[in-house]
Amino acid sequence: MKTKRLFLIPVLLLNFIFPLTTVAEEITTNVLIVIKSDRILAFSSQNKDWVPHKLKLKEKVVSKKSGGNVAVVITNERLLGFSALSGRWDVVERAIGEKIEDLQAEGNVATVTTDQRIFGFNANTGLWSEYD
Repeated sequence: MKTKRLFLIPVLLLNFIFPLTTVAEEITTNVLIVIKSDRILAFSSQNKDWVPHKLKLKEKVVSKKSGGNVAVVITNERLLGFSALSGRWDVVERAIGEKIEDLQAEGNVATVTTDQRIFGFNANTGLWSEYD
């Protein structure tokens, strides 16, 4: 018991002398993605509801990412974006042989960069936008 107190006193003194001066901005994730064999389920904490999206036959999930009000699921055939604000999925077909280079999802925006195009997903509209 005595050794715990001896350790705690210097730690408390250091915290008092050198308080944290910066506070990291907290990013809340409002979307939860669950992958099943035949569908993807998105849970929106905004709408407090599960929203399913059916996968095609032989379609496989390659990667997924969520942050803030957006979630993206990349399959071997499509890009699927989900908005926690609108509670809806939007889908873009991938070109044959199109390779994914980068995936980001944070706040109200998600981006997917491929070797052919750049996509942006907006949580406010629940829609993809494409730049090629």
